[in-house]
Amino acid sequence: MNEKVYEFLRRVSKGKVVTYGQIAEYLGDKNLARVVGNILHNNPDALKNPCYKIINGTLKKI
Repeated sequence: MNEKVYEFLRRVSKGKVVTYGQIAEYLGDKNLARVVGNILHNNPDALKNPCYKIINGTLKKI
């Protein structure tokens, strides 16, 4: 599952962001958002797997 999360991250276009929930849906279960967060927390290579592109879906626009 980790590699699928990192693969998804590498496909996010420059200047775009996604939520933990969107990645979880890509994995097939929207309830996996917390698991996605844990995977990203243990990211072995932040340059290769750009987890700065991920945001919490509960953030609201001002």
